[in-house]
Amino acid sequence: MDMNAFEAWNLRLLEHFFWPGRIGKEIFIGTPPEVLDEIGDGLGGDVGFLEAVKAGPDWRWKHKPPTIESRLQELVERRKKSAPRALGYTDPGKHNCEFMPGGAIENSAPTYLPYLAALARGAAVADVAGYYARLRKDLALPPNWSSSQMSRTEVAWADLEKWTKDTGGRYGKFTFRSLGAHQFVGLAKSQVMIAARDIVVLHEIFERLGLEVGRGKAATRLGDVLEGVRADSSGLSRGLRQAASDPDYKDVLEARLVDVHGEWKGPEISLDEARRSRAGKRAEKRSGVRFGLTLGPGESLPWRVIIGIEDEAIDLAEVEDSQSLGEPGDKATPTSVSMRRHRLGGWALPLSVEESKSFLMQDSWTLRTLRGSFSVERARKPRVLTENGDENYELWDSGWPEYGAAVVLFPDPSDESHALFISACPDASRYKPDEMEGLPSRWAMYYVEACERLTEEQRAIVEPSERRVRLLVLQGGSRGEGGYLHYDLPNVVYRGPPEWRVGVVGRDDLELEQDSYTPLTRAGPSGRRGNAVVTRCYGLPPAFESGGEFKFFVLDGTGKEIGSCSLGVRSQAAASTAESGEIYMDRFGRIVKGVEGLRGGLPEHLVRVHERGRGNEVMASSRSRLDVGKPVTFEEVRNNPAVRFLDSVASTGGYSYGRAKSKLNRLLARAGSNQAPWKVLLDLWGRGYVELERGKDGGIEYVHSVPAKAYLIPLKVDGWDVLGLLGTLNLSQWGGLCEESLAWEILKNDFGLSEEGTLPVLRLRSKMAATLLKQRLDPIGLGLLPMQGLAIADWAATERDVRSAMLAETKELRESIQFMGLRRFDPLAIRYIDVKSWHPSPPEGREEAVLYKFEDARRKGWHRSMFVSRQGASFALDEQWSKWVALGYAARGFGRAPIFHDQEKRYLYVPAKLRFPIVIDRALLLCSGSPPVEYHLDAWEDGKDIKFGIKHADTVLFQFDERLCQGVGDGVWLRYDNVPAPVMKAISSKGK
Repeated sequence: MDMNAFEAWNLRLLEHFFWPGRIGKEIFIGTPPEVLDEIGDGLGGDVGFLEAVKAGPDWRWKHKPPTIESRLQELVERRKKSAPRALGYTDPGKHNCEFMPGGAIENSAPTYLPYLAALARGAAVADVAGYYARLRKDLALPPNWSSSQMSRTEVAWADLEKWTKDTGGRYGKFTFRSLGAHQFVGLAKSQVMIAARDIVVLHEIFERLGLEVGRGKAATRLGDVLEGVRADSSGLSRGLRQAASDPDYKDVLEARLVDVHGEWKGPEISLDEARRSRAGKRAEKRSGVRFGLTLGPGESLPWRVIIGIEDEAIDLAEVEDSQSLGEPGDKATPTSVSMRRHRLGGWALPLSVEESKSFLMQDSWTLRTLRGSFSVERARKPRVLTENGDENYELWDSGWPEYGAAVVLFPDPSDESHALFISACPDASRYKPDEMEGLPSRWAMYYVEACERLTEEQRAIVEPSERRVRLLVLQGGSRGEGGYLHYDLPNVVYRGPPEWRVGVVGRDDLELEQDSYTPLTRAGPSGRRGNAVVTRCYGLPPAFESGGEFKFFVLDGTGKEIGSCSLGVRSQAAASTAESGEIYMDRFGRIVKGVEGLRGGLPEHLVRVHERGRGNEVMASSRSRLDVGKPVTFEEVRNNPAVRFLDSVASTGGYSYGRAKSKLNRLLARAGSNQAPWKVLLDLWGRGYVELERGKDGGIEYVHSVPAKAYLIPLKVDGWDVLGLLGTLNLSQWGGLCEESLAWEILKNDFGLSEEGTLPVLRLRSKMAATLLKQRLDPIGLGLLPMQGLAIADWAATERDVRSAMLAETKELRESIQFMGLRRFDPLAIRYIDVKSWHPSPPEGREEAVLYKFEDARRKGWHRSMFVSRQGASFALDEQWSKWVALGYAARGFGRAPIFHDQEKRYLYVPAKLRFPIVIDRALLLCSGSPPVEYHLDAWEDGKDIKFGIKHADTVLFQFDERLCQGVGDGVWLRYDNVPAPVMKAISSKGK
């Protein structure tokens, strides 16, 4: 959907100042040039903003020639539709569905923000010549443009206040005030009275006064803060100094100070203190982003930047909330290349040559991807890079290796360490200019052939002693108090000579699972090549899961111990449900023993009970054979990573989460797949191929095998029945299904999942009666189940059941829980929003409970959801159930949720961030046997109205009621296939 520069700036200003997460907060349009530069990435910053304002939108105007004041008047009328909208007028909700008018056209978002922002900017840059003189100069206004014309802009300021009130404060609260002796200039000045540098001074004042973190006038102690402002006036901007001395600005200044204090997170600690503290170390580690350089295929120049992101840095909650990649024109968002799996874990994103050049000219980048947003800093200080590549030759910022070659990079050769390095390391070979194509000409790079020969003094010139590439390191896993968690152990990674050996002290009986490869190496600039280096990744066998202290060692060719590392594993507190007895998933999605329930699917007698004679209500739909899939051979599926993984789970009966993740990671890497292991696991779980056991804190602990079954789907192909598959099938069973048979035909469809590594949609087509089919399936170890969707939907817990279960588990909130990254779920915006607090607060007003998400500081990367009520707190049974319960509190539950069922085509559309709880989701998936297809919400004009829905090319697949789309945004939607009306009716009843 094309936008001109003015429209793009209007949308950017809306998203920056009036985002739904600012509910009830007072808004000021603070747009000095530095702010416009900051928020105007891809739009030209402050310079591009002025050009856009002077050009205006590409719409017809009643007044000829149009002026700023006449355009403001018309845009106000068009927003409220009190005047006809001109040809080409585009409502902001068409570009971002967060700003949809919600059924009332008079609630349409404003399209005049760039003009108001320009008036506010004028107050920030006004010089001795005065406000109007600077405004006329920057916006190319007529020589007589002054207070008379300015007075006509009042209508837009007043309309902005009305819009924020009419939308219930969802986008914040803007207040139109007449300020000072020159009221119109005063209004513009009030928007920019606090500059960026003022924030630093104000934070110092807050700290000096001993203020506590919080909101409200009482917490801010306005009188004391204003005295501090007047005392520290030398360090403040002119706008704040003037406002502090002018009584006309008192109310608005107090509102701004309360706002700044509300954003304050407390006294800052120094970098050294942060590194010494546990929180500081965690925050430093959580960034998880590495800088590197890479060559193209065949070591082809030029060099280009490559960015590495650790798995631990990827916050799955952010992935859920992310909407899409940035626009292609955004220079801060690489979009022409994709992230790929790195052999040793994490993700690598090689930039294109053009993006690399752009990156190397900037101090920092904000890297926006579907796996989250990451801040990346360009190399400014000397650093050591080591070879550790997959497909191409790569150099990664890592620190000195204990063994092998390294490259030393000096971005600034005038740095005193450069001269010291040349003097202390005369054997280092410098790269010639023609060998450094693609890198800044001022950079200097040196090749060090054998780092094991370096002294500590030589190493210390470039890197601190604690930053090294050790021979042995632990990689991945989850760590808690007392050691690594038994169900998510790390891998042991060795980097050194190929002939050296790795073992476990005192445990010759333990065999480490080895995955070895030799990284691509390249000769130094003078043709010298470092010592041979191999990288091996060792997985830990189940014996380690029993807990204890372990020490790994490296022996050289003579048997001498060269290096070591230690591993502490927490003892398993309680026996896993995997140890004895059959496991099932209960109505809430929890793994239990001894109570029959969901195990891939529901057993036949439970299906009959929960259909209660309604089985004949589910009529089979009819499809063509091509729509369902094409015949497939065993050779086409036998090497699929998901098929191989299921075979290994079937042979062992189950894996701890860490072993399952490690196993999948290796299988995906060998297949060259970029798919994330956790995503494959969740897909297999959703479709009933495995069951995942969660611990009391909500984290996945164990992957259980499930008996292999075929089940009837409410679908027919040319009069034949269609059957889905579930359970943990081994390779022999897959082979038996793929063999030519008169009883069935196996069909494969890749449409549901486009990424390699996931399990394709595999279904059977059969015209054989159920009794005979069961006899034919039995020899290959498969059972037969009746239709599942309606029975599972009826069997699933209701919202009332879930609330009662959470209430029964409510406990007093312990002070021992450490909260990091605390966020509160907003049921109107349907997303988690940051809160300026270190501890959850009970609900206020009429709210019954509040849903929070946080990272427990005791466990790395451990995200937990928790409901807080006036009675106490309870941890969420299921993350997705938590969201639906929170929506129910806001009267947006199952009955009024933004979900849409096309009964004719049997399609169900659900926002990805509102995916149903696992049991209900299983009911939907087993209606077709395929995962949901991803779409993006679209907006288009239909005469005078704006329509919202799903489009594919020019075909409208489905149209939504926009009143129910509030908070959904333009993110990913899921389309479930073949959902009959009775199943949808049973699901809707869960909200009662």
